[in-house]
Amino acid sequence: MIHQARFRVGDTLWLTPLLRAVRQAFPAAAVTVVAGPLARQVLERCPHLSDLLIWDPAGGEAERRRVLDRLGGMEFDAALFALARRDKSRWLAAAMAARGVACRVNVEYDLGETLQETDADLFTHEGWILWGTMASPRFLLQALHPWLGEGVQTADRRVEMPVSAAERSEAERVLAAAGIGDGPFVILAPAGHSSDRWPPERFGELAARLAAELGVAVLVEGAPADEALLRAVARKAGHPRVSTATDPLGVLAALLERARLLVGNDSAPIHVAEAAGTPTLYFAHREKLIHSHPAGEACRALYDEELNRLADISVEQALGAVREMARRGIASFQ
Repeated sequence: MIHQARFRVGDTLWLTPLLRAVRQAFPAAAVTVVAGPLARQVLERCPHLSDLLIWDPAGGEAERRRVLDRLGGMEFDAALFALARRDKSRWLAAAMAARGVACRVNVEYDLGETLQETDADLFTHEGWILWGTMASPRFLLQALHPWLGEGVQTADRRVEMPVSAAERSEAERVLAAAGIGDGPFVILAPAGHSSDRWPPERFGELAARLAAELGVAVLVEGAPADEALLRAVARKAGHPRVSTATDPLGVLAALLERARLLVGNDSAPIHVAEAAGTPTLYFAHREKLIHSHPAGEACRALYDEELNRLADISVEQALGAVREMARRGIASFQ
């Protein structure tokens, strides 16, 4: 059993390298994941797990009983708690300990969380790390240290998110409706819910400059709840080749497979772009550069070196970073 109790898209995607490594190390194992509501969108087609059990903490004690009932007929050799957050996951760890699961591993950020006396019996192995000192996917792989030892340090930390044929077909429809078709395009993702945002008017100015100077279409993407923000960005751009769309996560992934570049905040789309292999430029705070930076050479973080304020990053700096990515062959707009 693998449990994850953080509820953002990025947090859930960070679980996929661990799932892949478990499958490679134990190819015959049945792997059950217990995770929050967003996990369905991210993990429903993951080839490395056997069963996905969605747990909604808003359901309280009744929801916990439902989960434990579902797990009641399963025998586990190991229970891995990946950033479990004890305040939310103590009940499940206690249940695994009470059932006598022989190996109960927890990896967790050191955030000064209060530990209770009973915690000493919850886990057989624990690993702690100061937040921001290691990329999260790499840290989650530490859950396999009891079996793989130092081999976890060389395991592949790239995230993955399979895309369906239906989602690719819907992406084609979105591009046709926007008048983009098979032409080159850039996706801007100005929303974000876990970090500060680059100002929307800057996204609008950047969209206009990309369309005018690089000759590409620009698709301003987000969730339905972000529609007002997306339209504000497009209005600021005021360019006929800048359009907006709101799509499910899987369709966004399909669009990113075809996009020449993603520009966004430090939020879910940059991690979906990592899975899709899309060149990415994102706006970041310095303290999160290690913690959440996507893997690979195709991603660049832009940050303010003086006051660490996203609002102090100019459109000209962003456009310069895009040009540099093109010069180095990271992104192509032809």
